[in-house]
Amino acid sequence: MKEILEKIKPYWSVLAGVILLTSFIATAFQTDETVSLPKKLIGEWTTTFPKYANRFFVLEKRLITIGTAKDDFEVFLISGVQMNQGSRGGSYTLTYSDTQGIKYEFTFHYFPDEGNGGAIRIKNRNETVWVRKKPEDSGS
Repeated sequence: MKEILEKIKPYWSVLAGVILLTSFIATAFQTDETVSLPKKLIGEWTTTFPKYANRFFVLEKRLITIGTAKDDFEVFLISGVQMNQGSRGGSYTLTYSDTQGIKYEFTFHYFPDEGNGGAIRIKNRNETVWVRKKPEDSGS
């Protein structure tokens, strides 16, 4: 038995390294299943404000898609949702990242009584009202 242990002794450090690396990778790519948007925010949002014509964003439980046209868009993974409930709705800050791991924040106010099924006003852009696109508007 002692001979076997002596033979495999040089490989212990490699094995420990593999275990450590595996643990690191599992932690780095772990997703928090509790992070998800409320149903009332899910959908495609558009605006008629001229400066943002043809732009849209799509909110899903764990993803945000931001686009300037149907074939020009980026999809990001949401890693955090912070909500502050107010008297007329609430404010939300979404933390999301791109494929390189660069983190971004998207802060907006949600007004359930405006528009058709609510309205969103992005922080520092209150003059622009984003409304949820109706399913029949999506061309499906």
